Parts: sequence; C-alpha cells; structure tokens
Amino acid sequence: MADIIRLTEDWVSVTGAVDQPLYAAIDVLAYDVLDLMIITSLDGTTPNLDMKLLSSMHTQSTGAWVELVDAFPSANTASPIKTLRVSSTFFRYLRWSVATSSSFTAARFMIEGVGRKNG
Repeated sequence: MADIIRLTEDWVSVTGAVDQPLYAAIDVLAYDVLDLMIITSLDGTTPNLDMKLLSSMHTQSTGAWVELVDAFPSANTASPIKTLRVSSTFFRYLRWSVATSSSFTAARFMIEGVGRKNG
C-alpha cells in the first residue's frame, strides 16, 4: 500500500539556508520506503540548491535531528526536478533543510512523493 506524502504543503520560497519549522515536520513512522521528488524554480546567475533531509523521534527541539545519508542531488536550472528513494533507517519525523545555496537570489521548491509499507 502506498500513500501520497507532502513535505511541503505548497511552494516554499527561500533566499538562503533555512530549515523547515518543527511544527511542519511530517510523521513517516508508518512507512518503510519513501519515494520523493523535489521540483524547483531558481533565480540567479548560476543557481544551485542543495537540500538535506533531517529525521528525529520528536519535534520538541532542533537539537535531536540527524541528517539522513540519503540526500537530494543538487537542483539547478538545467535539471529542476530531482528524485530520491529513502530506504535507509529513518526516525518517526522528517523535515527538509536548505543546506547550501550558491549564486541564487531566490528559490522556490515543493517536495512530495509516496510512502510505502513493506509487508
């Protein structure tokens, strides 16, 4: 069984490094595999957007979040859509983080996909 999951409710606009707010983290405990897609729209001379996925057992503080080994490949204007399969161990909650941002004045992105249960 697969369910549609959205890490972003709508398009997110950023102008630099930023983390998704704790209250917006999604609960992925029911899934064994996540097939995600990021769609980007970048402004700048040679824009590049690097994303991290963070996971934790709770949403009470920012200190307990760990970066997943799986990460989106860098998105740019030549390749604005990237996919990622997260099948390594992850905790109950998942959120995004714009890790680095080079040569862009603004970026908009949306992350959604499918959560799958094995068995």
